[in-house]
Amino acid sequence: MGFSHNEFFRAFAPLAREWCCDVHNLGVDVRYDGGRVSIRLGPEGERRIASIRLPRTCVTFEFINLSEQQRECFFNRFDLAFRRGGG
Repeated sequence: MGFSHNEFFRAFAPLAREWCCDVHNLGVDVRYDGGRVSIRLGPEGERRIASIRLPRTCVTFEFINLSEQQRECFFNRFDLAFRRGGG
């Protein structure tokens, strides 16, 4: 994802108010719709495009006891929280 850790947690804040979750330095554990989602942040990095430098963090998701439909609903809401406006 094109975020630093701080930017990730700032974007995740509205979801933390909606969902029951434990936020910690390495990511977030979410109790979601009878199951669980474990979100882990890798080391912060940087993507360079010519003279532009963009933050980058590898993010992994582990779904426990959630159907494909539940995963899709989770990602629909997650993606909405992480959208950035462009211009």
